[in-house]
Amino acid sequence: MFRNFLKERQREIAILFATAVLLSAETLLFGEETKMYGILLVASTSLLSFVAMYFSYKREREAWADLLSMPPRETAKDDALAVLRALEEALKKERHEAEEKTKRIEEYMTVWTHQLKSPLFALSLLIEDEDAEREEMEEELFTMNRYVDNLLNFYRLESTETDYLFKRTSLAPLVESCAEKYARSARLSGDTISVEVGEGEITTDEKWFRFLLEQILSNSVKYTTNGEIVLREEGGILTVEDTGIGIPKDDVPRIFERAYTGYNGRVRSKSTGLGLYLSKRVAEAINIGLSLSSEKGMGTTVSLDLRRAMEDRR
Repeated sequence: MFRNFLKERQREIAILFATAVLLSAETLLFGEETKMYGILLVASTSLLSFVAMYFSYKREREAWADLLSMPPRETAKDDALAVLRALEEALKKERHEAEEKTKRIEEYMTVWTHQLKSPLFALSLLIEDEDAEREEMEEELFTMNRYVDNLLNFYRLESTETDYLFKRTSLAPLVESCAEKYARSARLSGDTISVEVGEGEITTDEKWFRFLLEQILSNSVKYTTNGEIVLREEGGILTVEDTGIGIPKDDVPRIFERAYTGYNGRVRSKSTGLGLYLSKRVAEAINIGLSLSSEKGMGTTVSLDLRRAMEDRR
């Protein structure tokens, strides 16, 4: 670093020593004793100035190093270029993330628009049918409302300003209200929903917990016909078990990936591959473990690990 200092500060060093020489020359006009003290004073002052200049340079280089989180480069120019490159990379990363976010939103909007057409078409047919049951119409409206809620929640998750409001909440009423919301959908599919949750509390964001559990219930109802859906809590693990069509073994490891629909999704065009992906993101945000086990033709079990939420009394 000292060699770089001499190279980069040679102009300032030259001025310093030129000044020292001039001052020393002036002392030659004085008497012998004064001359000696004058030269010593000029020499010591110049040396101190030189040392101060070096340490100032050293601190400057160390500051660059801290900024870059790396050892000082060969020259200050290299440091400046490294900063510019780091800023350029950060800008590229930010631009890439923004493009990815826009792409995700466009993809979701495309799927969402296609998804919404189904209940709209069904509702239009029911309105024209004089013998149509009111409950069937209400179910199509419920489906449309759920899709709109999913769209709004998707936007909230994509936002960097999503706020979570954690508070202590009784688990059983929360689970029961979610199950009740899907009771009619289950009944129309010939399914039954039962809840086996005892007394207990969790610290969570109630709105996002509902979103998480309702996404899971929605899938269970969608892929179960004339079957059973059971919500059970034991040892801090809340499970949603259904007797539906199940998931092929090869699809299970990828089931939480964005836009992954798997075999069932390809067979049933209503699947978007986003429900469980969003569920996973929400679960991580509210400190709940989320896992799934399934076998084709043998139903599916989704597990919510609530133990951290039960212990957390923030």
